[in-house]
Amino acid sequence: MVSILKRHKLENLIEVFQEEKITPDVIPLLSVCEMNQLGVNNRADMMNLRVECAIYGRRKPQRKRLRSGAPEFNIPKSVLENHLEEGFMIKEIASMLSVSESTIYRRMQSYGLSSQDFSDISDGELDRHITELSKEFPFCGEGMMKFLLQERGIKVQRMRLRDSISQCRIREEYAMRKKGTPVATKSV
Repeated sequence: MVSILKRHKLENLIEVFQEEKITPDVIPLLSVCEMNQLGVNNRADMMNLRVECAIYGRRKPQRKRLRSGAPEFNIPKSVLENHLEEGFMIKEIASMLSVSESTIYRRMQSYGLSSQDFSDISDGELDRHITELSKEFPFCGEGMMKFLLQERGIKVQRMRLRDSISQCRIREEYAMRKKGTPVATKSV
């Protein structure tokens, strides 16, 4: 555990992890609250630790016997909800739980969960947010813009994000040309 914490520049937490007897196989099972109690407050650090430690435990969920066919993995709804809320991809969740991606998709479908819970926001409102963020961070790309929007609680489809960024840049260039300000263009 010490080497993992050092790799992620979390040396200040080594003593706490040792006192609490936290081992790599336990990390993927800890909730956000428990991680905070251990001193891991950054969501990115939580995700990095969980992904790296997923290979250690490899404890498959228990199987429950149904009438016929193969037994079904028992994966609680809360576990899937927490992992999805924390931004894990289906592939990462499957790896952490040592099951196939299709098992994760089936459980999500049976619980009525979706990894695609997008914000209900109009195009105009999205454009307004992107324009504000573009003024504050003029050189940020699509990935950074997506992250900044998520910080504001806004999650949109990639295509809508790209369209909105494109529209905002076109409007900005038009406004600059109208004012007579030189516009930098990309040379091909």
